Amino acid sequence: RPSPRRPLRPPSSISPPERTGARLEGWLGALISVIILKSGVSMLRETLSKVLGECVDAGVSRRVKEAVESVDGVRGAYDLLLSDYGPQRLQGSVHVEVDDRLAAPQIDALSRAIQSRAFERCGVILTTVGIYATNDSGSEVLRDLREGVERIVWSHEHVAQMHGFYANEERHTALFDVIVDFDDPDRMGTYEAIRAECSEAYPDWSFTVGLDSDVSD
Repeated sequence: RPSPRRPLRPPSSISPPERTGARLEGWLGALISVIILKSGVSMLRETLSKVLGECVDAGVSRRVKEAVESVDGVRGAYDLLLSDYGPQRLQGSVHVEVDDRLAAPQIDALSRAIQSRAFERCGVILTTVGIYATNDSGSEVLRDLREGVERIVWSHEHVAQMHGFYANEERHTALFDVIVDFDDPDRMGTYEAIRAECSEAYPDWSFTVGLDSDVSD
């Protein structure tokens, strides 16, 4: 005789507890991912910075300039540009003022002496040594012209430097570079004012003025 079927038990009315919020493991995994990503970006940035070259400390720049200016025949060192490519891998370029009466062999010897001095004292490889010819020791006319131009240039508050002055008395042409601080609210305005004032003070002369930037200090 078949056994009677047992009645089906009604489904339980008790449901499992609901979960609220995210699991702790999920938050911890996200935090670890952020840390790994940040570390990777920092390492990549540092590597690219070394490859592309970093701006060096201002103290190093000053020591290099002092070493360059210690070479006989150098009247001033300007436009120094240095890049850091890693330990003992400082490379750069510099411009120097020299007497315009120097011949090519003398300038060549001077350039090599500058490169040697910079490497011996600072461990810096100067791949390029540019030349500014200067004639401030020339005639009285040129000396007066230079002094007058300097007075005009330094009358402007935000001028940081003037260099590379050279004048041709026969052609009545003069050229020089000025460095105007970046904190000047109108750098181009200051630059144009210097050009205009020089031309007004010396109408018989033609001036070529370069606006330079001091990136090493």
